[in-house]
Amino acid sequence: IEHYQVHLSQTAPQPDSLRLYFINLGGYLAEEFGEAHRYVLVLAISKQQARAKARRHMLKTWQQPHVDAVLDVDDCILIDQVDGHFVHLVEGSHQGVQFENTYRVI
Repeated sequence: IEHYQVHLSQTAPQPDSLRLYFINLGGYLAEEFGEAHRYVLVLAISKQQARAKARRHMLKTWQQPHVDAVLDVDDCILIDQVDGHFVHLVEGSHQGVQFENTYRVI
């Protein structure tokens, strides 16, 4: 993500290190009924900084764009642990982020 690799570790990162946030952006398109969404991963020091960076990803064609959740951001979720391991962001090259969109019945 950006210029960082995501590493998992048994040790917690330093409190002032970059963190990984999942942001749920929302808005409306003139030609569609209902709200459109865009999901982004953002690196930031704080939730406030993550929201500010996420706003740059809002689509210019949206009417009433917002970040869903706290006032005008749908969700801003810190991703600090995965399966009992801490997330560390290490500067370095990578092969990009790969997404898998699927539907799983629970």
